[in-house]
Amino acid sequence: MPLARDPRPAAPPSILLVGQAPSRNEHESFALPDDPVPPILLVGQAPGLRATIEGVPFAGISGAKLRQWFALAGFSEADFWRLIYFSAVTKCYPGRLPGAKGDRVPTPAEQALCRPWMDAQLAVLDPPIVVLVGQLAISTFLGKGPLHTFVGEGFEQDGRRWLPLPHPSGVSTWLNDRDNQARVARAMAVLAGWMAEFGIPVSGTRTPAPR
Repeated sequence: MPLARDPRPAAPPSILLVGQAPSRNEHESFALPDDPVPPILLVGQAPGLRATIEGVPFAGISGAKLRQWFALAGFSEADFWRLIYFSAVTKCYPGRLPGAKGDRVPTPAEQALCRPWMDAQLAVLDPPIVVLVGQLAISTFLGKGPLHTFVGEGFEQDGRRWLPLPHPSGVSTWLNDRDNQARVARAMAVLAGWMAEFGIPVSGTRTPAPR
Protein backbone atom coordinates (compact mmCIF):
# COMPACT_ATOMS: atom_id res chain seq x y z
CA MET A 1 0.00 0.00 0.00
CA PRO A 2 1.58 3.31 -1.00
CA LEU A 3 2.19 5.62 1.93
CA ALA A 4 2.78 9.32 1.96
CA ARG A 5 3.42 12.08 4.42
CA ASP A 6 0.07 13.20 5.77
CA PRO A 7 -0.94 16.69 4.60
CA ARG A 8 -3.74 16.81 7.20
CA PRO A 9 -3.49 18.36 9.69
CA ALA A 10 -0.75 20.92 9.22
CA ALA A 11 1.86 20.49 11.93
CA PRO A 12 1.42 22.82 14.90
CA PRO A 13 4.39 25.17 15.29
CA SER A 14 5.66 23.21 18.30
CA ILE A 15 5.95 20.05 16.22
CA LEU A 16 8.81 21.63 14.34
CA LEU A 17 10.86 20.95 17.46
CA VAL A 18 10.73 17.24 16.70
CA GLY A 19 14.12 17.70 15.07
CA GLN A 20 15.52 17.79 18.61
CA ALA A 21 14.59 14.12 19.10
CA PRO A 22 17.65 11.84 18.97
CA SER A 23 16.30 9.47 16.30
CA ARG A 24 14.55 11.68 13.77
CA ASN A 25 13.47 10.07 10.53
CA GLU A 26 11.56 11.19 7.46
CA HIS A 27 8.76 8.61 7.52
CA GLU A 28 5.37 8.71 9.16
CA SER A 29 3.93 5.42 10.36
CA PHE A 30 0.45 5.83 8.96
CA ALA A 31 -1.14 5.62 5.53
CA LEU A 32 -2.54 8.54 3.60
CA PRO A 33 -6.23 7.60 3.62
CA ASP A 34 -8.58 7.71 0.69
CA ASP A 35 -11.93 9.44 0.98
CA PRO A 36 -13.82 8.79 3.23
CA VAL A 37 -11.57 9.07 6.26
CA PRO A 38 -11.21 5.70 8.02
CA PRO A 39 -13.47 5.44 11.08
CA ILE A 40 -10.79 3.85 13.29
CA LEU A 41 -7.65 5.55 14.52
CA LEU A 42 -5.00 3.09 15.72
CA VAL A 43 -2.36 4.58 18.00
CA GLY A 44 0.85 2.71 18.74
CA GLN A 45 3.98 3.66 20.64
CA ALA A 46 6.22 4.79 17.78
CA PRO A 47 7.22 3.66 14.28
CA GLY A 48 9.24 0.46 14.34
CA LEU A 49 12.48 0.01 12.43
CA ARG A 50 10.98 -2.20 9.72
CA ALA A 51 7.95 0.07 9.36
CA THR A 52 10.29 3.05 8.98
CA ILE A 53 12.39 1.31 6.33
CA GLU A 54 9.51 -0.20 4.35
CA GLY A 55 7.01 2.63 4.84
CA VAL A 56 4.29 0.22 6.02
CA PRO A 57 2.85 0.38 9.56
CA PHE A 58 3.11 -2.77 11.67
CA ALA A 59 5.27 -4.57 9.16
CA GLY A 60 6.52 -8.05 9.87
CA ILE A 61 5.40 -10.63 12.40
CA SER A 62 3.79 -8.15 14.78
CA GLY A 63 1.58 -6.81 11.98
CA ALA A 64 0.54 -10.32 10.98
CA LYS A 65 -0.51 -11.03 14.57
CA LEU A 66 -2.39 -7.74 14.78
CA ARG A 67 -4.32 -8.59 11.60
CA GLN A 68 -5.18 -11.98 13.10
CA TRP A 69 -6.68 -10.20 16.08
CA PHE A 70 -8.78 -7.96 13.85
CA ALA A 71 -9.97 -11.04 11.97
CA LEU A 72 -11.62 -12.07 15.25
CA ALA A 73 -13.83 -8.99 14.75
CA GLY A 74 -14.62 -9.86 11.13
CA PHE A 75 -11.98 -7.74 9.41
CA SER A 76 -10.56 -8.98 6.13
CA GLU A 77 -7.03 -7.84 5.29
CA ALA A 78 -8.55 -5.27 2.92
CA ASP A 79 -10.74 -3.99 5.77
CA PHE A 80 -7.68 -3.68 7.98
CA TRP A 81 -6.03 -1.25 5.56
CA ARG A 82 -9.25 0.49 4.46
CA LEU A 83 -10.87 1.15 7.83
CA ILE A 84 -7.86 2.03 9.98
CA TYR A 85 -5.77 5.18 10.05
CA PHE A 86 -2.38 4.46 11.63
CA SER A 87 -0.61 6.81 13.99
CA ALA A 88 1.60 6.71 17.07
CA VAL A 89 2.30 8.59 20.29
CA THR A 90 5.65 9.65 18.85
CA LYS A 91 6.54 10.01 15.19
CA CYS A 92 10.18 8.91 15.09
CA TYR A 93 11.77 5.50 15.43
CA PRO A 94 13.24 5.60 18.97
CA GLY A 95 15.95 2.97 18.44
CA ARG A 96 16.59 -0.29 20.24
CA LEU A 97 16.58 -0.59 23.99
CA PRO A 98 20.25 -1.06 24.94
CA GLY A 99 20.97 -4.66 25.81
CA ALA A 100 17.50 -5.89 24.82
CA LYS A 101 15.61 -7.02 21.74
CA GLY A 102 12.75 -4.53 21.90
CA ASP A 103 12.55 -0.87 20.94
CA ARG A 104 13.28 1.86 23.45
CA VAL A 105 10.24 3.56 25.00
CA PRO A 106 10.20 7.22 23.92
CA THR A 107 11.17 9.61 26.70
CA PRO A 108 8.60 11.96 28.26
CA ALA A 109 10.31 14.83 26.42
CA GLU A 110 9.92 13.04 23.07
CA GLN A 111 6.29 12.27 23.85
CA ALA A 112 5.65 15.93 24.70
CA LEU A 113 7.25 17.11 21.45
CA CYS A 114 4.89 14.92 19.42
CA ARG A 115 1.75 15.43 21.48
CA PRO A 116 0.51 18.53 19.56
CA TRP A 117 0.58 16.50 16.33
CA MET A 118 -1.27 13.61 17.98
CA ASP A 119 -3.91 15.96 19.37
CA ALA A 120 -4.29 17.65 15.97
CA GLN A 121 -4.82 14.28 14.27
CA LEU A 122 -7.56 13.41 16.76
CA ALA A 123 -9.25 16.76 16.19
CA VAL A 124 -9.15 16.59 12.38
CA LEU A 125 -9.94 12.90 11.92
CA ASP A 126 -12.50 12.86 14.77
CA PRO A 127 -12.69 9.05 14.80
CA PRO A 128 -15.56 7.35 16.64
CA ILE A 129 -13.21 4.47 17.59
CA VAL A 130 -9.62 4.68 18.78
CA VAL A 131 -7.58 1.48 19.21
CA LEU A 132 -4.66 1.88 21.62
CA VAL A 133 -1.89 -0.65 21.00
CA GLY A 134 0.61 -1.12 23.80
CA GLN A 135 1.16 0.20 27.30
CA LEU A 136 2.40 3.65 26.27
CA ALA A 137 -0.59 4.42 24.04
CA ILE A 138 -2.98 3.13 26.71
CA SER A 139 -1.43 5.16 29.52
CA THR A 140 -1.29 8.28 27.34
CA PHE A 141 -5.06 8.37 26.87
CA LEU A 142 -6.59 6.20 29.61
CA GLY A 143 -4.12 6.50 32.47
CA LYS A 144 -1.68 4.11 34.08
CA GLY A 145 -2.48 0.64 35.35
CA PRO A 146 -1.70 -3.03 34.80
CA LEU A 147 -2.32 -4.16 31.22
CA HIS A 148 -4.80 -6.82 32.28
CA THR A 149 -7.09 -4.17 33.79
CA PHE A 150 -7.50 -2.54 30.37
CA VAL A 151 -7.37 -5.27 27.72
CA GLY A 152 -10.71 -6.99 27.21
CA GLU A 153 -12.72 -3.88 28.06
CA GLY A 154 -14.03 -0.99 25.99
CA PHE A 155 -13.99 2.56 27.31
CA GLU A 156 -15.97 5.67 26.43
CA GLN A 157 -14.64 9.16 27.07
CA ASP A 158 -14.45 12.48 25.23
CA GLY A 159 -17.24 11.30 22.91
CA ARG A 160 -15.19 8.38 21.54
CA ARG A 161 -14.83 4.65 22.10
CA TRP A 162 -11.37 3.51 23.18
CA LEU A 163 -10.17 -0.07 22.81
CA PRO A 164 -6.89 -1.05 24.53
CA LEU A 165 -4.79 -3.89 23.11
CA PRO A 166 -1.39 -5.26 24.04
CA HIS A 167 1.46 -4.78 21.63
CA PRO A 168 1.66 -7.80 19.30
CA SER A 169 5.46 -7.91 19.47
CA GLY A 170 6.98 -11.36 19.71
CA VAL A 171 9.30 -9.98 22.38
CA SER A 172 6.39 -9.60 24.82
CA THR A 173 5.64 -12.53 27.13
CA TRP A 174 2.29 -11.11 28.24
CA LEU A 175 0.46 -13.04 25.54
CA ASN A 176 1.90 -16.37 26.67
CA ASP A 177 -0.78 -16.45 29.38
CA ARG A 178 -4.04 -18.01 28.14
CA ASP A 179 -6.06 -15.64 30.30
CA ASN A 180 -4.47 -12.72 28.47
CA GLN A 181 -5.17 -14.33 25.10
CA ALA A 182 -8.81 -14.54 26.18
CA ARG A 183 -8.72 -10.85 27.07
CA VAL A 184 -7.62 -10.02 23.53
CA ALA A 185 -10.48 -12.12 22.13
CA ARG A 186 -12.96 -10.26 24.36
CA ALA A 187 -11.54 -6.94 23.17
CA MET A 188 -12.13 -7.89 19.55
CA ALA A 189 -15.69 -8.95 20.38
CA VAL A 190 -16.18 -5.46 21.84
CA LEU A 191 -14.85 -3.97 18.59
CA ALA A 192 -17.21 -6.14 16.51
CA GLY A 193 -20.12 -4.85 18.58
CA TRP A 194 -19.08 -1.25 18.06
CA MET A 195 -18.74 -1.77 14.31
CA ALA A 196 -22.30 -3.10 14.19
CA GLU A 197 -23.56 -0.29 16.41
CA PHE A 198 -22.04 2.40 14.17
CA GLY A 199 -23.14 0.63 10.99
CA ILE A 200 -19.58 0.15 9.72
CA PRO A 201 -19.53 -2.95 7.49
CA VAL A 202 -16.64 -5.38 7.35
CA SER A 203 -16.21 -7.90 4.55
CA GLY A 204 -14.53 -10.71 6.44
CA THR A 205 -15.94 -13.51 8.53
CA ARG A 206 -15.26 -13.45 12.25
CA THR A 207 -12.67 -16.10 12.97
CA PRO A 208 -12.97 -18.12 16.17
CA ALA A 209 -10.61 -17.27 18.99
CA PRO A 210 -7.83 -19.81 19.49
CA ARG A 211 -8.47 -22.27 22.32
